[in-house]
Amino acid sequence: MKNNYKLITFRCFLGLETKKNNNTSQMKKLSLSLLLLVMAIASKAQKIDTIYFNANWEKTDNSSYDYYRIAERENNLFFVKDYYKSNQLQMKGVFKSLDPEIKQGNFVWYFPNGKVSKKSYFENNIIKKTKIWNTNGELINLNRSVFGADVYIKGTFKEIDRKPTFPSGEIEMNKFIYDNLKYPEEMSGQKITGSVTLKFTVSIKGEITNIKVRKTLHPTLDNEAIRVLKMMPRWQPARQNNHFVKMQATQTFNFNP
Repeated sequence: MKNNYKLITFRCFLGLETKKNNNTSQMKKLSLSLLLLVMAIASKAQKIDTIYFNANWEKTDNSSYDYYRIAERENNLFFVKDYYKSNQLQMKGVFKSLDPEIKQGNFVWYFPNGKVSKKSYFENNIIKKTKIWNTNGELINLNRSVFGADVYIKGTFKEIDRKPTFPSGEIEMNKFIYDNLKYPEEMSGQKITGSVTLKFTVSIKGEITNIKVRKTLHPTLDNEAIRVLKMMPRWQPARQNNHFVKMQATQTFNFNP
């Protein structure tokens, strides 16, 4: 009888210890799960500082701006919303990269009155289809593809959207750069190889203005690239909604001594 009592007592003690260990193990697992959940939430959406732009969509500060951008990074994508100064939504879409900008998926633009002005679909920053509305909410074109294409609408051909371009095409532009870009003699001893990227604005008349160095290589080589860019003839201005518009563009100049 005494031995049975000891056996029962030992079993009870063993059961309590097992239950205690199980509870401790469960608490550790719960704490770990909560920690992982908090880390996942923190890494899921990372807000980026607000970016301000002027009327030409050039970065500026919050003392003088026309648009501002709010972006969140999630799973290597940037979910972006641009706003007018009035806080009205101007655009929303997803970017694979913000510098340089690489659009991916569906984008929607809005007029200042809140009505949709355009919807486009991008694949690796290449526009695949678009729809455009006027300020009255009337659809101008349906399911158009390829940026800069001619589109058939109600018996007439209309050019919908086009980026600013060198007047005689990319091949002629590359030839122009090849013929005019010189490696400065004073730099010949340094043998610096690389590229300079310039950002500039093409006006509605095709004039190149507001030239800025986006990617520098060397001040002397930067200036040579600017010199050649200024030599170029007037570009074909950008078109949106069948109107010429001012738009930014970039051009890269390669140097090889």
